[in-house]
Amino acid sequence: MEEHALPPEPAFAGASFQFGPRLRRAVDLVKQNPLPAWLGGFLFLLVSQNRTDFNLPSSESGSDAVDTMMLFAFIAMGLFGLAMFFAYPVIAVGFLRFQESLLRTGRAEVAQLFNPEGRYLTVLGIRVLRGLAMFAPMIPAALILVAGVLMMLSKVGGDSVALYIVLILAGVVVGLAGLFGMVYIYLGFVLAERVAVFEDMRAMDALRQSWRYANGMRGSLFGFFFLSGLVMLASVVLGFLALCVGVLVFPPLAMAATEIAFTDAYLLATNHRNPEVANAFV
Repeated sequence: MEEHALPPEPAFAGASFQFGPRLRRAVDLVKQNPLPAWLGGFLFLLVSQNRTDFNLPSSESGSDAVDTMMLFAFIAMGLFGLAMFFAYPVIAVGFLRFQESLLRTGRAEVAQLFNPEGRYLTVLGIRVLRGLAMFAPMIPAALILVAGVLMMLSKVGGDSVALYIVLILAGVVVGLAGLFGMVYIYLGFVLAERVAVFEDMRAMDALRQSWRYANGMRGSLFGFFFLSGLVMLASVVLGFLALCVGVLVFPPLAMAATEIAFTDAYLLATNHRNPEVANAFV
């Protein structure tokens, strides 16, 4: 099997992940390109944050018509979520190139949002592998939960309250450790898609390179995403305050701004900026 050696590791400028300066630059670009930025943010929000576990109202009347309608609704939601999952690589790659163009030239083409540039399977592979890696730390907690349920069903240990308390405490401790592991792994692989697109790497190489970049940087990355989350939360609140119609306006713009800010930080950190337009990144 052919080995693909990673290129020499560049000096990763961790100081680039300063949220304030990057966000200010991103907000300026969004102001200059509001409609394309809104469209990019809306599409990325749609494919990256979709959920298929909507709590539909249940019927206490037992009506076959209502039950059938609910079944079709669940199926439709499931198909929609599946479609968004497979649409994600197209929008993700296009949105990254869209952001790069904005950062380099101050403008971008909407058509870029729908061009995966032959990296469809790479980005899809990154998303699947990253998801599997993040799930792994939660396996011990899941096993403890299953063991506890089986013990209760089979009445192993009788009515021993102490035994069940020990199981619950063990599940909580292992679950918290698993949650920490999920965050640790996510931060290690969070740069993989940008590495694949901007450094032209395959899925496994991009994940490995992202992990190398994240070494010693997880605190800065976590802080960046925490502040980005606060911006997104504020945009949702502002949207509801704006007669709810703003929910369709402010979160996509906030998504565009925070994603542009993160791409800006990545390009700075990896020295992938074009020196001819370096003044555009100040």
